[in-house]
Amino acid sequence: MKRAEDKFRDQYQKKSDENAKVLSNFFRCLTMLEKTLERLARQRCNFNVKGITTDKWKSLTNALKSVFYKVWIGFCHLHFLKKLSKALASCPKETNRSWKVIW
Repeated sequence: MKRAEDKFRDQYQKKSDENAKVLSNFFRCLTMLEKTLERLARQRCNFNVKGITTDKWKSLTNALKSVFYKVWIGFCHLHFLKKLSKALASCPKETNRSWKVIW
């Protein structure tokens, strides 16, 4: 019985350590992104940014809106199509109708 508890505790600790590493890397990347955007905003650029394409990650979109407040922000077509296909796949389940009725 003791071995099973130790094994469970070890697996739980390992998963907890992995999650902590992922979160640490995530926040480090956010900090780097924030610093890069701040540096870019302070510099004088020889070009005008007309638009930015992103994957609709809310944190990035908000950061870009705060730095480039008058710029067009578009969303990546690949990510849009993936989300669209998921939405279409779940449509018959959510509406309790078959595709024949929908189309």
